[in-house]
Amino acid sequence: SNVEGDFTFAIHDIIGQEKNSYGKYKKMMPELTLFVDLKDGNQTWNTITETIEKAGKGMNIQSTGTNSYLINLEGMNFHLGLFDKTLCLTNREATFNNVGKTQMNEFASMGKGKKAFLYGSLESIKPVLLGQANHPMMKQVAEKWLNLLGDYSFTFDGLSGGEGKLLITDKSDNSLAVICKMLDETITMAMGGM
Repeated sequence: SNVEGDFTFAIHDIIGQEKNSYGKYKKMMPELTLFVDLKDGNQTWNTITETIEKAGKGMNIQSTGTNSYLINLEGMNFHLGLFDKTLCLTNREATFNNVGKTQMNEFASMGKGKKAFLYGSLESIKPVLLGQANHPMMKQVAEKWLNLLGDYSFTFDGLSGGEGKLLITDKSDNSLAVICKMLDETITMAMGGM
């Protein structure tokens, strides 16, 4: 009931932690940020502070200044803070240190007035997806298709729909022609591999 304005959640990257003897990561942790615009930031912050004090020393939480905490969870540091009427939770220290210092950019203006807005790059998930390809030909095809895909954005106007955009990195022709060429190459490769 205290939320007023935007609720923003972003997964920036997936970070591998603790490699096993085969060179694979034992666990993957998201690099994420959450912003919530509040009617009354102080009321929410007081509730958070009371909850942390009641939890006692059993939790790995330390105060890092006025209206900010550092929380260690599963070996990853999360920063929690209140900036005016905006609550921020992130495990990206640079993001936390720059809250309130940035100007409105083109992506923020694209999301203005929308119910939800997603934007990102597929670069960080490409290695994870390619790691799942077990067959050499499958990996080759997947790599070609994934390298074709660039940044994406999607805005939701409400329950009835939205608008999306996926950038194609190959600028040699229009997007439809590039996709058709890739389909042709993929089918030809698959037929040759049979």
